[in-house]
Amino acid sequence: MNTPVSQLFYLKRAKADKMGNAPIYLRITVDGKRAELSTKKIIQPNNWDVEKGYAKGTKEDARIINQTIDGLKNRVNKIVLSLEHDEKQITAEVIKNSLLGVTEKKYTIKEIFEYHNKMVWAKVGKDYVEKTAQRYDITLNKIIIPKRHGTFRSMVLWAFQCYNTAIVRVSDGF
Repeated sequence: MNTPVSQLFYLKRAKADKMGNAPIYLRITVDGKRAELSTKKIIQPNNWDVEKGYAKGTKEDARIINQTIDGLKNRVNKIVLSLEHDEKQITAEVIKNSLLGVTEKKYTIKEIFEYHNKMVWAKVGKDYVEKTAQRYDITLNKIIIPKRHGTFRSMVLWAFQCYNTAIVRVSDGF
């Protein structure tokens, strides 16, 4: 895949505090689309090397900032390698969310089916007749929701050995 990913560390001078310290931000760019996040570090603008994207000097605070920047660069590179390995789409937003620990909601088959049925019921009289909505409810009850009494098992329970599985586990080969 080898999607080019650009990382830029810069000062957001517009958010400088009263002492003149500006926060350091990371801008990730993939295919011309950007995502920005704070490094949670601040620095005086005269102690910042704009070309290198690092703090100037060898004092303790400059070393800590530079270590944070190096750590973030490494994390971004690991995330990109992981996404490439898993053959997932690489976007600036996906990288940012991964850095921040934000995961996308995984919907279960049951949740998707229930949402679908709710939308069908909302369109009864316009796009659907009531009998169609009732049949979708019957399908939900027979295929997705297992009966508590009796020997009937739901298709989902049979196929995935669990009652309500995340949709990412579903394949067409069961």
